[in-house]
Amino acid sequence: CVVNLCYEVSGRSFGYRYENLGDAVRLNLKCGPCLLNLHLLVPKGKTASRLSVDGREVKFQRVAVEESQFVDAALPVAGAEEILLRLEVARHRA
Repeated sequence: CVVNLCYEVSGRSFGYRYENLGDAVRLNLKCGPCLLNLHLLVPKGKTASRLSVDGREVKFQRVAVEESQFVDAALPVAGAEEILLRLEVARHRA
């Protein structure tokens, strides 16, 4: 999935490419410098294990909203970035 947004008045733009790789989710971002408040849906049946930006591991929080799992993180971005969320098979509680 590829999304590109542009606000012509300011000349600002934001774009991303989303890929579900099975054992990871990859987002390739293209934007101006900003603080990205990431709220990323974790695929069903998976759990987040690691989050990295351009290969640097970053802190994140796991958040549940009803039946869905998300990863939240505040990420300073400076242009073109690759965000990689590593996934594991979720363990079901007995």
